[in-house]
Amino acid sequence: MRHTTPALLAALALACQGSPGPGPDDVTGTRLVTWWQDDGTTLVLPDLPDGTTIAALVVEGSGWRRVEGSITAEGHFTVPGVGPGAAYLELRRPGAAVQYYELAARHMDLGYEAVGRPNVVSATQPTELDLALTGLEPWAPGHELAIYVPGARQVHFRGDTAAAAGATSVSLALSLQGRPLPAAGDRAFLVQSAARTTGGGTPYTVAVRLADLALPEVADGQVASAGAALRSGPASGSTALTVQAADYAALAPAAEGLDVGTTAVRVMVFASPHFPGAFPPVTLLRTGSGGVAGPSLDLGTLTWPRLLPAWFFETRYVEASWTVRPSGLTAYFVVSAVRQEPVEGAPATVGPGLGPVRSPRIAGRDALLAQTGVGLTPTLAWTAPALGTATRYGVSLYDTTGGSLGFRASVGTSATSFSFPAGVLEAGHTYLAILTASREPAADPAAPERETATQERAVAFTATFAP
Repeated sequence: MRHTTPALLAALALACQGSPGPGPDDVTGTRLVTWWQDDGTTLVLPDLPDGTTIAALVVEGSGWRRVEGSITAEGHFTVPGVGPGAAYLELRRPGAAVQYYELAARHMDLGYEAVGRPNVVSATQPTELDLALTGLEPWAPGHELAIYVPGARQVHFRGDTAAAAGATSVSLALSLQGRPLPAAGDRAFLVQSAARTTGGGTPYTVAVRLADLALPEVADGQVASAGAALRSGPASGSTALTVQAADYAALAPAAEGLDVGTTAVRVMVFASPHFPGAFPPVTLLRTGSGGVAGPSLDLGTLTWPRLLPAWFFETRYVEASWTVRPSGLTAYFVVSAVRQEPVEGAPATVGPGLGPVRSPRIAGRDALLAQTGVGLTPTLAWTAPALGTATRYGVSLYDTTGGSLGFRASVGTSATSFSFPAGVLEAGHTYLAILTASREPAADPAAPERETATQERAVAFTATFAP
């Protein structure tokens, strides 16, 4: 019989106890990506490029106390000694804008979900996928073909010249050079859309035929082929909708030095694979893209066939968008006020339920006017929207120095102010910020990057400001 010595027993006891857990003043969390595969399984992997760092910024008086943290290769992080007070996590990744997350719990999930294979590679030389398609609705002006490949995280669009007038079959040669390569078995969803007009004269585009096929492997520099027959189905998906267009137009951003385009109000129905907000979504319906005149947009009842697998989530978007060009820049923004909700149960009459933030201030000054001399660590503050109740706010900071446009930092918070830490703003540079108010009832503040099906957003701009 083997004997165990007292020393060995003590060593075994220590081993069973393991490493000390986090203390009451520590913050822990993860940065993991959940990759959804075509078969419904998931791969959970860290999103931590070499050089990624994490720290906590703890509110102390009018400034910050910085606490450095550590991240494991498996995507787990610990920030020791943060304490119980208000704080933000700072995530820095090489080559990316710095991200600040309000500390909503002592354990934070900074991960997100994605669709596709994480190891997709792109073709580096001429590569082709040839598709032979039959069963089309007779081709007419305004028809389109779209090929969605979730596994390869890509979508191809072909406009109204893809086939001859009246054709019910077509051969397509898709160039993949510089684009992700499909792997054997990747599912492709081929959608034919047709132009229609509502009874009120509003143009829209709707999916009318679909094919679902497994693709062959496409090797770099080679040609592969596949074929499919598109099919139609009962128009079992529908939305009845009147959009209060004038109310959305009233949300247009305004600040000194901004050239804001006309309001374009659109309605889209997307089918997202595996989870709401997934990319690439299948577009089932979209209205015309031009501006909308009049106080309301009456679309009547719009229908589309439901031919996709049950793991696609149908979501309706009502969007008012604007092009915004700051003076002195060649670049511009396209920003939107968005209402997103599941198709089932969506109301028939829709107007904005959330407005933009009001009265933004930088270093105590009116941020709707250009400001200089605000200092390197100013406080950006705002007033809650007059319309609706925001559940959180986002700040996107852009550097506009010399006519360029660079994304420098993002902030997620439930507060109505944020003080920029040292090192974010630089002397001699000029900045502006976009302030986003969000209403997302099902969101978890401790998991700020996770998508939910129901949300609403409205945006505001500051004018430029400089330290």
